[in-house]
Amino acid sequence: MENHLEKITFVPEGEDAPVDFYVLEQTKLGGVTYILVTDTQEGDGEALILKDLSTEDDAEALYEIVSEDDELQADASGDVYKYFVCAICPVKAPTLELRYDTDENFFHPSSTGHIALAPELGFLFPAFTDRSGDLNHINIYGITEKKREELGRLISL
Repeated sequence: MENHLEKITFVPEGEDAPVDFYVLEQTKLGGVTYILVTDTQEGDGEALILKDLSTEDDAEALYEIVSEDDELQADASGDVYKYFVCAICPVKAPTLELRYDTDENFFHPSSTGHIALAPELGFLFPAFTDRSGDLNHINIYGITEKKREELGRLISL
């Protein structure tokens, strides 16, 4: 299967020879665009994070290589939030099927196993408020208002 990555060409400052990179990901943090690029379209290659320094008025894009640990960790938080999550999910019964084993030339019974579906009810303790844990509250999740009320009554017992 052929990989189709967007190719961009850079001319590094102070050099005449252009360099091709292939865009793996692009994201925006704090209003700044970052792109993750590699020097090869397929296989293992060097990867760089580039920060877009250009403005809307610039005729060409201007990028710099992100290398400082401070900037790489700018969106990370040093705080650890310890919590308990409870999710009540309906379970889909397994689907029974036959699978053919080519090595043994034999059919074997098989199953998809039980599949957990999206949660219908749940809670988070302690509640997450103002970027920290709030031991005086619980966040409650329910598909309907009735389910949220039922879980709230059950927890308050």
